[in-house]
Amino acid sequence: MRNRIVNQRTTWMGLGLIFGVAVSYLWPHEPAQAITNSRAEKFEMITCPAATAGNEGVFVFDHITGQVRGAVLDPQAATFTAFYFRNVAQDFDLQNLGGKPQFAIVAGYAQLQNKPGVRVQTAPGIIYVAELTSGMVRSYAFSWERTTRQAALQELTPVSQFPFRQADVQ
Repeated sequence: MRNRIVNQRTTWMGLGLIFGVAVSYLWPHEPAQAITNSRAEKFEMITCPAATAGNEGVFVFDHITGQVRGAVLDPQAATFTAFYFRNVAQDFDLQNLGGKPQFAIVAGYAQLQNKPGVRVQTAPGIIYVAELTSGMVRSYAFSWERTTRQAALQELTPVSQFPFRQADVQ
């Protein structure tokens, strides 16, 4: 009797193991992706998704000039083919506020819809820039199209903004 119980347990354990392996093999796989950033005293560098296929852009934010510059590496051509820029300091209207601007920049996923009539796909990533003196966060989008030739320099497109230092936000 004890031998029979042990054999049943072993059989069920083996069947469960086979079932688990089969399900994990057939289950859709999604690649793990991470957005990275690095900061020095006067500049920051971030990566941002450029396409759903795993391509990403690299952007450098210069704290002294308030400019963001970036590029997307085409994996087939193994070269940078798309280039971007934006003077975000102008977007925050810092001349009227006085003081020394203090910026922070991060990237994220957004999957924004394309505007009607736009042929080039908007990238699934978005860039967020915050400025302490103005108390604002602004977001910027960019588009990327696979090409083996270098594209013209494109300006990052402002998307939206919100104040983060306003006390009466509801």
